[in-house]
Amino acid sequence: MNETYQKEERNCPICNHNEKQLLFQQSFSKISHCGLLDGYNVVACKKCGFCFADNIPNQKVFDKYYKDMSKYEKLDSSIKESQYDILKFQKTVEYLKSNTKNKDSYIVEIGCATGLLLSLLKNDGFSNLLGIDPSPACVEIVNKRYSIPSRSGTISDLSTIKPESVDLIILLGVLEHIKDLDLALNELSIVLKPEGKVCILIPDASQYFNGKDAPFQEFSVEHINFFGPLSLTNLMIKHKFSKISIEQQVFEDNYNTLTPVILSIFIKDKEGNASIIFDQETVDNLKKYITNCYIEEKSIYFKIEKIYLDYEPIVIWGTGAQTLRLLANSDLSKANIIAFVDSNPKYQGNKLNNISVIRPEELKDNQETILISTRAYQNEIEHQIKETLKLKNKIIKLY
Repeated sequence: MNETYQKEERNCPICNHNEKQLLFQQSFSKISHCGLLDGYNVVACKKCGFCFADNIPNQKVFDKYYKDMSKYEKLDSSIKESQYDILKFQKTVEYLKSNTKNKDSYIVEIGCATGLLLSLLKNDGFSNLLGIDPSPACVEIVNKRYSIPSRSGTISDLSTIKPESVDLIILLGVLEHIKDLDLALNELSIVLKPEGKVCILIPDASQYFNGKDAPFQEFSVEHINFFGPLSLTNLMIKHKFSKISIEQQVFEDNYNTLTPVILSIFIKDKEGNASIIFDQETVDNLKKYITNCYIEEKSIYFKIEKIYLDYEPIVIWGTGAQTLRLLANSDLSKANIIAFVDSNPKYQGNKLNNISVIRPEELKDNQETILISTRAYQNEIEHQIKETLKLKNKIIKLY
């Protein structure tokens, strides 16, 4: 992604109201050729209380990004899925089974990544499955690894699926990424049977303050909608879906990393006459999350200030949302950075703040201090540096 884009103001994606309360201003540095956002405003709708990112590009920019920059491909079939993903998806399958008794149901997962959830459903006896993902590489993996039909596409265009043919659509970690929610929900309505269901799993913005992650990590480069249970219900009501079940849970996404989530089932409803209710809980608790993040971030800024003042050459390992935010908002951009390291091959060879992003293997003859700039993968990276790469470099951890 090398092109520039025009930012657009958003009316509320749920009620279309245009008056908003500013909660937080997010900003990022961008990686050359593959960056998405350099920032946005976190706002709350003054009419319904839905919280979302404002001043962002149009839906086509997001669709292209997820097609070109998917981070889920694992082309080596010997690579095992994360234990955290397996447990999360096993819990989701149990939840689905309690709401979907017919093993012959036609089930479509949109945003299926490499197909782990679909494979668990298949192992449980569900045979009429389809995966859809923006990434052609992911589609190929689902087809080859699990022999489950899969197609390249997005939630914004489901025209390859016959209208009113689907019993259940699964959206795991999808709706928080979608700018045009009206278009997405209209597409779901078209392909679902008259009493078809939607299973939605999304981060729970009303409980962000109870999670464990890097400060402001929930306001990531990719997340642009911040749902609580009430605002999710409001969105679904608007598009004539009735609530069957909503559960608030906490999933362990990685070591010592906890994400509050909403796990829900809605059914297509011809009536759809329930009214929208103001989501005060999410507005209040998102403000609490922001305050807590500012407090936690102070200790990180203190460590970064010391790195900057020492001005010794450093290598920064990790080019995710935390690094991009720190480069834009702290003294980290003034430090004596000689290289960035990232294991994602799609970032390697690009530049961040005009400094090269290199492969971990390129550190072989490097003696500089390594700053690990990630919370979730901090221990994993430290192990990789010491045990896999056998490096003796000094390591600085932010957590």
